[in-house]
Amino acid sequence: MKFRCLGSRTAVSLIVLVLASSYALAQPQYYNDQNVGAGNTFPFGQTSGKAVHWLFLAGELAQPSPLPAGNAITAVYFFMYSSGGSRTYTDLTIKMAQDDITTLTSGQFYPGPWVTVYYRASVTLTATGSTWMGPITLDTPFPYDPARSLVLAVEQAGGVGSGMYIIQNTASNTRRIWSVGGPPFVPYAGGDGRVVNFGVDVVGSTIVVEKQTDPDGSIESFEFSPSYGSNFFLSDDGTNDSGPLATGTYSVSEVNLPWGWSLTSATCDDSSDPSAIDLGVGETVTCVFNNSALDTDGDGIWDSDEGLPTDDRDGDGVPNYQDFDPSGYFYDEATGQILTGGSVSVTGPGVVTIIDDGSATGQYQWSHDGTQGDYTMTVTFPPGYAASLTCLDLGVLNPDATPDPLSLGAGENGSTGFLTDWTCGANSYYSILQVDATNPANIINNNIPLAALALSPIPTLSDRGVIVLVLLLLTAGILVLWRRGAV
Repeated sequence: MKFRCLGSRTAVSLIVLVLASSYALAQPQYYNDQNVGAGNTFPFGQTSGKAVHWLFLAGELAQPSPLPAGNAITAVYFFMYSSGGSRTYTDLTIKMAQDDITTLTSGQFYPGPWVTVYYRASVTLTATGSTWMGPITLDTPFPYDPARSLVLAVEQAGGVGSGMYIIQNTASNTRRIWSVGGPPFVPYAGGDGRVVNFGVDVVGSTIVVEKQTDPDGSIESFEFSPSYGSNFFLSDDGTNDSGPLATGTYSVSEVNLPWGWSLTSATCDDSSDPSAIDLGVGETVTCVFNNSALDTDGDGIWDSDEGLPTDDRDGDGVPNYQDFDPSGYFYDEATGQILTGGSVSVTGPGVVTIIDDGSATGQYQWSHDGTQGDYTMTVTFPPGYAASLTCLDLGVLNPDATPDPLSLGAGENGSTGFLTDWTCGANSYYSILQVDATNPANIINNNIPLAALALSPIPTLSDRGVIVLVLLLLTAGILVLWRRGAV
């Protein structure tokens, strides 16, 4: 194996690569400057403790792009001088405030009011040179308005270790005030324009809309109209994130509700009504809209699956969604009358639920658990009826997924007790359903054709037959009397 020495150009390339990688180790979302200015020991490089106040003017956290409104600061960064270092601090405190000032008062600490966003009685910070030190995650997120100045205070009561110098750039006006020494902190008589290279991570205010449906897993699409953007569409389990929003009151509503669905509830997790969502700084509000499919006629087929509101598959003047459709009817093939007194039972590889066996209503309904295989229907005929010899059992049904529902025959003509059409051509009857992954969810009007049994006529006697019958009866009577006399 041979080794090759690196030339100077390659070595320079590697140095640049290493520096670029070090910047990528910890990069704030927004910052004012990066590696601009000179090194300084205040406050992190001081052994006996130090307090520093910095002023950042409105809009200065503008790298790599301006920090938008409606965010809360969740972490802070400080760009470190080339030496890096590590120290253990006592009573490390970070405070923040906002004001409309453009300069600090020389020789005076900013009076506040302050929000203490970070405190550790003892903490060790370590930094690599020429990189961002951080993130230092705040205990309390700080609502930040980029239209106002930010005042930052960093205090520590003692730092044991080495290094930990920060980089500061020089700006106009008084932008930094520092203490003479450690606690109790007394401000130095002057001040200067130095501003630390400072960065932050933020979390924005957002509204998340979530869609839930009953039945679960529906592919129906629902339209929403938000006050904060363009309309959007969601299906079951879908979500929409508004993206960063400024604080304020917003609304979102469901519009153009699809046929066959109802809005059953709409709630937000902050107790806001969706029509008036009170969005705070750094807050994420999730609003859940629940929709339920309607089954107006109670036949187990959703209204939205029954077609348009005016669709009438059997032509009886009753729209499909109001027209109960069972698995099938028992009917007289000669008259179309729906017959009671019969029943069905079903056997198959899965769990079968008989919703109505048809004995009392003349209409039967059953379902299965989806287990694939053949399900056989056994029919008990109503009294006086038998299987039709004209409209025959077609045996095994293995339908495609569409249409759904699949109607095999005619429905009831309104509530007359008769089918709309009882001819064989209008009614296909199958006694076996072959279940596989392609079946439709709903199969209806698998009507059972029945033929009335013929009654044997009572025979009538001719005149001659009557005479013969009378003679036979008289002869039988004489024989009875004779036998009694013989006794």
